[in-house]
Amino acid sequence: MATDRLREGIDTLQSGDRTAARAILEEVVGTDPQNETAWYYLAAAQDDPVLRRTYLERVLIINPNNQRARDVLQKLDESGAAPQPASQSTSRSQMPGSEAAGGVRPISSSPAASSSGLGAAASGGFSLPFTIPDAPAKVGIAEMFRDGMKLFLRGVDALQSKAGVYEGEMGQATWWRFWLLVGWCAVVGALVTVAGSLLSVVLSIFLGRFFFGAIIAALITLIISIPVNIALIYGAAYISHWYAKEQQKSSVPLLHHAYTIALYAAPAALLGALAVAITSVIGLGFIGSLASLALNVYALYLIGIAFKRLHQFTQPNQEWITIAIYFVAYLVFVAILGVILGVLSAPFLFAAVIS
Repeated sequence: MATDRLREGIDTLQSGDRTAARAILEEVVGTDPQNETAWYYLAAAQDDPVLRRTYLERVLIINPNNQRARDVLQKLDESGAAPQPASQSTSRSQMPGSEAAGGVRPISSSPAASSSGLGAAASGGFSLPFTIPDAPAKVGIAEMFRDGMKLFLRGVDALQSKAGVYEGEMGQATWWRFWLLVGWCAVVGALVTVAGSLLSVVLSIFLGRFFFGAIIAALITLIISIPVNIALIYGAAYISHWYAKEQQKSSVPLLHHAYTIALYAAPAALLGALAVAITSVIGLGFIGSLASLALNVYALYLIGIAFKRLHQFTQPNQEWITIAIYFVAYLVFVAILGVILGVLSAPFLFAAVIS
């Protein structure tokens, strides 16, 4: 059935009806997201050159040896145009399965966003104090908040396993998108946690159980948790990628490995922090903690499924071993940083208590 729909989509494309062809091919990839042929012809049916590039890059994620897709991408780079990847003379015997679309649009249509679809230079923005590949020349707080929100919502869509979301994001993965997504979720997560703590303090004042140290702890959380959370995700991603590359001979770049983790783990962590903050205010923090734990475990499960498709390990269950290594590395880093931060913050908390 899927093969028939794929051939119907290709026939429709070759007859000149690109709109109808896109609809059919999107249906095919929605049911068979690993079919490189469907992604290839879906790219051919696109009017948007950014989408065309995204879907061709998805073909190469599925099959790095697909020379047709590689040649079209090379021509796209050389000409700056959007060439037609599908040849009218292509034999139907070369058309196996199918692939998914999901209507992924670049987050920003500004030319400054280029291939990542993100990070249009802000007119009144500022230059970053460090270099991030594919970052705009200047950024603004409003633009980063807007783009970070859109990336977060893409992550929420990925957590819901919406068709084409993961594939579309992998096609647009850049280090700028990675750091923006992880950083945005870390900042908003810290603000949510602090807001919940401060609301709890307000309630404790009315109940006559005010503890000044809670305010200090909330401020320390706001200041420290942001870089800590960012470092935890990247550090654990780096260790697990080392295992996949060195021990299992995966050729997947660190960027795609880390972005896969960030796409699921960062939004899940933020949603978990929101659940904890809301339930803590009404005295049911343990329910929020359970919800947060469930969200993060579910995110790890989805990352494992994505790793299986991304790395295409030759040995069985390596995606789950890679996830386990990521999780253990994350816990080890948490323990080390927890000890360091505990030592650094102890004098301030002690001074707050005795005052």
